[in-house]
Amino acid sequence: MKIKRTVLTILVFTFLLFLLEPGITLADSFSAKNDSLNIESTNSSKQFHVSIPANTTVIVDSGFSFEVGETFTVKASYSPNTANVKYGLVASDGLFYGISAKGGILDYTFAIGVRGTYYFAVVNNSSFPVSVSGYINY
Repeated sequence: MKIKRTVLTILVFTFLLFLLEPGITLADSFSAKNDSLNIESTNSSKQFHVSIPANTTVIVDSGFSFEVGETFTVKASYSPNTANVKYGLVASDGLFYGISAKGGILDYTFAIGVRGTYYFAVVNNSSFPVSVSGYINY
């Protein structure tokens, strides 16, 4: 069972590489390059900081398993606040459920409608790098 789950996870990440925006980056909490990602865990909350190059999508975490009715909340800020940023959850089937951020603030609670594994992603559609810091609660 564990081998099947590992293979599925690898397939999902491979699929995400081709599905999302050009320049996708998978941020890895264990080996992030240039210290671009820092995640601290505390029960059902995580603090994060990620630097996102221009026109790039970053998968911030390795995934969260949710049941129907559970929620995933993002409270964060980004700089510069003029950047064109989207954020949301990527389902295990590759669909991106996201919204646009405005004025340097990410503040939204996603309600889970389908049981499964979801990945938190931030999309920088700007022509310059963006720094994002905040908390995710699940």
